[in-house]
Amino acid sequence: MSRRKAREEVFKLVFESQIKSENIDEVLNNYLKRDDKTKKNDEIEFITKYLSEIEKNNEDILSKINENMIGWSFDRIGYVERSIFIYSIYELITKEIPQEIVINEAIELAKKYGDDKTPDFINGVLAKIVNK
Repeated sequence: MSRRKAREEVFKLVFESQIKSENIDEVLNNYLKRDDKTKKNDEIEFITKYLSEIEKNNEDILSKINENMIGWSFDRIGYVERSIFIYSIYELITKEIPQEIVINEAIELAKKYGDDKTPDFINGVLAKIVNK
């Protein structure tokens, strides 16, 4: 599994936690219990680390989201958008990954899982965050 695929798995698990209104740790534990022979230790380690850190930084992440969405609140946006924001803002504020890569991967997820307006919405909010 490539890093891009591992990041997509993180997005899916964040999405699952949002849609089920479950704690990320609970979703992670259920994910790890699933009988999937294709999971490798380094992938599990990457996903576990990301989800644990997202949970740890949840307050800061939600604050960044709400500060940068004009005319919207976190509760009013869709689960796909919420999950992309949580995952990508986590990377922007805690990782040393170039901003362009984070934004590009967020937009690709938005194109794949969102509706026609999702990529522009995601791009606009993330651009606002990185340009502050």
